[in-house]
Amino acid sequence: VQICDSNVQNGGLSSCTASEAHTWGKTSEECVKNSQYVFADVTSTFPFIVHALLQEGVERESRRLLDYRDEAISLLDKVLKKKTIAAYYNKGKDFRNGKK
Repeated sequence: VQICDSNVQNGGLSSCTASEAHTWGKTSEECVKNSQYVFADVTSTFPFIVHALLQEGVERESRRLLDYRDEAISLLDKVLKKKTIAAYYNKGKDFRNGKK
């Protein structure tokens, strides 16, 4: 489902449909066949979509992301420490691209 509130009929320029994206090679033919394009504001339509999904009993297995919290924080700390040290030794150079 693609919800678009800036369609060309209202002067918007970002309302590329799945079939138009397929002509550019951005989506598959299967995507075009299975997609629905809705000209509406997402704040008015999304609650209805969620309600319909909940009525159908659509459920997914929980990913339990908080179980990976400590590992993620440790990884981020390592990356930050490495970049901080690199910035210190480069004496003011931008460590993302090596420029001052």
